[in-house]
Amino acid sequence: MMASRSARCGVTRRARLGLALALTLAAGYSLGCVMAPGRAAPPPASPAARALVVDAAQKLGVKRCLPAITAIGQRAVLGATQHDIMVDWDRQAPDAAPFFSFIGLSAGKQRAGVTLVAVPAGTGGCAILVERVSSTGRPCAAVASSELPNYPATPLIDGITVYQNPSSPGETYVLVSNDGGCLILRRQSSFKWPPRP
Repeated sequence: MMASRSARCGVTRRARLGLALALTLAAGYSLGCVMAPGRAAPPPASPAARALVVDAAQKLGVKRCLPAITAIGQRAVLGATQHDIMVDWDRQAPDAAPFFSFIGLSAGKQRAGVTLVAVPAGTGGCAILVERVSSTGRPCAAVASSELPNYPATPLIDGITVYQNPSSPGETYVLVSNDGGCLILRRQSSFKWPPRP
């Protein structure tokens, strides 16, 4: 059985609005993380541009999939004013086993969650699965018509439809209709990262 360990790390960032972009600026940054029983949490980190998931993977000894985690993690937290992470890893072989992480994001009153899984592949590189979950009070039909107008749609069951990105075979959007609005799941998978040109 794989020996794994979970950790939860927290971050608070202050963000400022630019002219047309919301950019996360690390004006305030605090990190608290307990990675194993009996170990003290590391001291607060100095302001940094990297996402918490990147720092956690690096500290835990993840090397092979670190470039993928860095590229995806940085993109995932872009525009967030706060984020927090939870990770699971094999402490006996952190660089040879899967790395599982969940990133909780907020920007004002908006919340989202991102699951990032990186698995070392036998042929080199990494297999990656990224899922971003958010919701809106708009009906799913309105989301689909405004955000996914040219995406082929496949219904799974009543109220749940999968939309395939025509320009990216590994990317799908799942829209789940509920009384309060629409749950949006963006899913990207790749058996080899970095992607082939």
